[in-house]
Amino acid sequence: MRTMETKECFLKDQFGYCWLEHDQWMFQAVDVHEQLLGEPIKVELADLVFHHDEDEELH
Repeated sequence: MRTMETKECFLKDQFGYCWLEHDQWMFQAVDVHEQLLGEPIKVELADLVFHHDEDEELH
């Protein structure tokens, strides 16, 4: 069960989706066509880089 929405993120230059599941961050890699690559893996939040929309300004 996913406890929050899926976010676009990177893990070591691999694009994919990440979400928090039972207090554990999960990462699902996808290819350029957004096809799933392998199975979701458990990751540490510190290892994730979140993708931000280009029109979203960070101040």
